[in-house]
Amino acid sequence: MIFILAAGEQKRWGDKPLKQLLPLGATTIIERTIQMSWGIVVSHKQEITDACNHVFLIPNKHRFTCETILSTRMLWTTQTTILLGDTIYSHNLMNIVLADKSVFRVFGNKWEIFALSFNINLVEYLERVVRKAELGKGKGTLRNLFWEYTSTDKDTDTAHEYFTIVDQFNDYTNDVDSPKEYENFMRQHYNTLRIDDGRMQKD
Repeated sequence: MIFILAAGEQKRWGDKPLKQLLPLGATTIIERTIQMSWGIVVSHKQEITDACNHVFLIPNKHRFTCETILSTRMLWTTQTTILLGDTIYSHNLMNIVLADKSVFRVFGNKWEIFALSFNINLVEYLERVVRKAELGKGKGTLRNLFWEYTSTDKDTDTAHEYFTIVDQFNDYTNDVDSPKEYENFMRQHYNTLRIDDGRMQKD
């Protein structure tokens, strides 16, 4: 099962439009991720449910990323994949993530984690991360989950065997955190992104 999380508050992003609905050529960030993965969108935001003609799951709670993931627990299958609705994925990385059959693996770089794949019961670890976030000990993110599961920290996590560093693929996957970052991304990568999408449509 594949889930696309789109319930975050985007505190660094600012006011509307929602980051997930920013244009990428003829589509939007989240619609492109849907087309690439056919995952279930997890969101409570009316703007997203109105804009995307797709299957939705409304999370019970969504204060933290890990809390939103817990709302999907009844639908976990043998291999479950978590994607982020505000991340611009390359087709190359998406194919690698969706093909992954690891017990537990994240995909990211030293700043961000973009995806998670697992085939074990993570409820205990997710609940621990949420409790810590409630106490102000962490932000309840995928990275906090990785630290909790692997007993690593920010100085050692990318060296762990369960961490796949996307930089090794010369990959453009990015979670833009501000309008300026989005504009810079589009200037730098739009042509590559368009060629990437065109190549995949032909295949």
